[in-house]
Amino acid sequence: MEAIMKMIFSSFFSLLFFVFLSLSLPSPSLAACPQDCISFEGHGSCFTNSSGSVCECSSLWQGSDCGTYRTSWYDWDYVDCHGGEYLPGFVSVNRTCQNCPVGYGGLDCNICENDNACLARGYTNSYCDKGAIIYQYKQYNCSVNGGLAFGLRNGSRLVAEFNFPPDIAALKDPNSTAPVLPGGSGSFALYHSNLPDNTPLLLNCSINDCRRTIDCENNVQNIECSRTRCRCTDWCTTLVKAIVPQAATTSKFTCDLDTQACFITQSELLIVLNNLEVTCYSSGCTKQNSIPVCYIPPPASLEDGPSAKVVVPSVLAAVLFLGLIILIACHVMMMLRFKGGNSKKDGVTIELQHVSCILPPSRFYHRGVIASLFGHVGRPDPVILRDISLTCTPGTLTAILGASGAGKTTLLDILSRRKNTGQVYGSYLVNGDNVNEIGSHNYKQMMAYVGQEDDALIGSLTVQEHLQFIAQLRLPSSMSSKDKKRRIDTVLDALGLNHVRSSRIGSPLSRGISGGERRRVSIASALVTQPSVLVLDEPTSGLDAYAAHQLMRILKNLANGDGGEGDHEASHSPTTDDGDRELIEIRSRSTNGGGGGGKRTIIMSLHQPRSNIFNLIDNLCVLSHGKQVYTGAASDLIPFMEGKGVECPPHYNPADLIIDAVAEKGNVLEPPNSNDVPTSSSKISSSSTSSFPLNLFSSTSYASSFLTQFYILSIRNALHNLRSPALLHVHYLVVIVLAVVVGYVFHNLPADLNSGGVQNRFGVLFFIPVMLAFLSNPVLEIFLKDRVIYVRERAMGTYRPSAYFASLVLWDMIVLRIVPTIVLGLITYHLIGLRIGSTYLFYYLALITLSTMCASSMFMSMSAISPSFGVASLLSTLLLFLFLLFGGFLVNVATLPEIFRWIPNTSFIYHAYHSLLVNEFNGSKFNFNPQGFDTNLALDGTVYLSQLGVDVTMFDLHFYVLLGMIAYYLIFAYVALRFVVVERR
Repeated sequence: MEAIMKMIFSSFFSLLFFVFLSLSLPSPSLAACPQDCISFEGHGSCFTNSSGSVCECSSLWQGSDCGTYRTSWYDWDYVDCHGGEYLPGFVSVNRTCQNCPVGYGGLDCNICENDNACLARGYTNSYCDKGAIIYQYKQYNCSVNGGLAFGLRNGSRLVAEFNFPPDIAALKDPNSTAPVLPGGSGSFALYHSNLPDNTPLLLNCSINDCRRTIDCENNVQNIECSRTRCRCTDWCTTLVKAIVPQAATTSKFTCDLDTQACFITQSELLIVLNNLEVTCYSSGCTKQNSIPVCYIPPPASLEDGPSAKVVVPSVLAAVLFLGLIILIACHVMMMLRFKGGNSKKDGVTIELQHVSCILPPSRFYHRGVIASLFGHVGRPDPVILRDISLTCTPGTLTAILGASGAGKTTLLDILSRRKNTGQVYGSYLVNGDNVNEIGSHNYKQMMAYVGQEDDALIGSLTVQEHLQFIAQLRLPSSMSSKDKKRRIDTVLDALGLNHVRSSRIGSPLSRGISGGERRRVSIASALVTQPSVLVLDEPTSGLDAYAAHQLMRILKNLANGDGGEGDHEASHSPTTDDGDRELIEIRSRSTNGGGGGGKRTIIMSLHQPRSNIFNLIDNLCVLSHGKQVYTGAASDLIPFMEGKGVECPPHYNPADLIIDAVAEKGNVLEPPNSNDVPTSSSKISSSSTSSFPLNLFSSTSYASSFLTQFYILSIRNALHNLRSPALLHVHYLVVIVLAVVVGYVFHNLPADLNSGGVQNRFGVLFFIPVMLAFLSNPVLEIFLKDRVIYVRERAMGTYRPSAYFASLVLWDMIVLRIVPTIVLGLITYHLIGLRIGSTYLFYYLALITLSTMCASSMFMSMSAISPSFGVASLLSTLLLFLFLLFGGFLVNVATLPEIFRWIPNTSFIYHAYHSLLVNEFNGSKFNFNPQGFDTNLALDGTVYLSQLGVDVTMFDLHFYVLLGMIAYYLIFAYVALRFVVVERR
């Protein structure tokens, strides 16, 4: 029994020992749950079983620590705390980091605060760089200041970081003023601040293919990344969630390196992120030996050569000096050229020897099939003149007679060197010298031509004003104003125009001087230069018998040069009336090499002269179908006719007799061999100075300079328009009325999208350039209304086409385009309520003015190239409607078929309209309340333009294109005026 008790007692104590031993030794424990499953936030709870401790998450959370929200966007909801404690939170909505590692701060614990922090993360030989420039890595913690939309407000936060490869980061050109750093990547995250004391993550973007550039002059850093990928969190609105995933292309991050004020933009997210304004705090671990980005090279030494700042001004100064020397030399040469006068003006003998004129056949007959149908195959070239010989001496009045189509005008064109169509063969001698050896200016100074259509004059001028303008243009600048006035008085005295010198010439719509006086004014215009040879084409046509006889007596006096009525005239003129006694002879006045008192050679064509006119004629040339029937003294005509078997009845007009005889017995009167016509291969030589074919084309020189001509023509044009002010008054009245109407139709447009304010701004900015273009339509008359006058005066060598063109353009552009457009612009700008600001007002006025000038220039080019107003109107209307259709308002340019994509670039309306849109909308804000949303959004104008395909970066290009179009149309108009609008004879 005792043994049994001892065994039980020892077993009890052994059990107590083992129990004590087990209690005294450490027992193995199960692993704790990570972050206690964030149980304090209600994410989950820790559960321990035989295999260990695990988190049991609630239905809203997942992950090993129940820290990830159970949503399809959870990958983008995570914030990397870089060693800090991540608090995703759902109840507290604090997706932020806390307990950052020592030396780091910021929203994601990645902003270094000192150099030791960089060393702690293994960045050897680096320091904590808190500047904004990126060398390799940099992070920006930013506070949003502006550019917000869709519920964002100031105080929202932005975190951006960029990383560039270290090997590329060290390679920077020390001579570059805009260093480039390629091959980078990064990300940016936008944190909402619509709840007090909380910053939930709104969206997160990753960016790649980044390129950093530095503008060292403006101290600006620009980072542009070509690839972007963005996702929203649950804090994004439904509309933003639909937009953000579309991000795919360019993201830009631009910072001022001084103030660290930055802007961020993403191409597809312009509505959400368009010039998002942020103020940043940046830092990053940077190597100690990084090269400064903006390296300023030292000044170039003398061995390197002169700098551009010295070379360019020197070259410009040398060019200007050389140009000044050339101008002075040209001026001196012109002065010397005209100072000596013209010794050949007093007494000039004109001689034609065996002259023929052949015109090329119409192009119609060169069309083989059509020509054969009409039987014109092998048709010979039409011959206008055949083997004409004529001599005209000073002091004689030579008349060319013949029926219509005899070739009278063609012969006069050859004599005046105006024939510019066909081929002319033979010899043309002036005082025994070949006409081609005489300078063009000298020839035009000694010869004057008055055509049948030369009665077309500027009706608003007086007779004296007209002659003054002609004298200032055609007489040399070396001649004094006093001498020019004396020359005009002499011509007025000689032609009996003193009594109408202050009378306006008149036009078909306004009464002026009589027809005979107009004809004498045309002759006076030619006599201002005191020519030695005067050629007139049917000067008596359209005049009554008395006026025609009076004009012929004047011409006879001019031919005699002494002003006396010689025996020849007295013996043939049966009557003398009191009106003739008022005619004052040309007195011998030598003014600056004038030669005005010498005898003149006067040649004219007459259709059917009366007997008293025939008695004034000295020499006669009778033509029939281009053939020379008679040439000789007028007094020998009757013996010639009698020798041909044609009797002249008593008291019968010899002129009527010869014309009737030519019509009835032309073959009998024609000289033998008159049908022989030279060809291009034949040579008819009767003078050692002859050349075949005869060259009548020569360059033109002028008596006055371009500036003188431009000044005189500008005054004449202004005087003419001010005395005929109907167009001027109506144009300004229409502009003001339309400005007021448009201003009140679009009065005080609101700055919002819902009430039509934006739409109406688009409409009015398109309508104004179109309206101004249509108001420029009267420009079509600019080169058509007075084309006859221009062609005649140019053929006379009165002025250069360039001076005439510049004077008309100056008046039209300043008086009828620029000033009215500015008036319209000032009225509409304030009534409509366009964008406020002096800069915007300036560009608005400049753009509509350029648009108007472009339209006016286009109409000028159509006017210059068109033969009539109807053709010009049709062409300009076609172009204007094409430009209007492709102007960017009626149809979106981006939707055009490929074949039409180029047309908008040719439309001045397109360039003006897009420039006006950029000036009005770029950078401005407009209210927008989308249907179904309670918020009032601030819509950025730049975003709105981009959605419509308007590129705001093209503003300067549009501006320059308008200037280029104006220059192009004006050059085109001038070239047409210079080479198309010419006299065809």
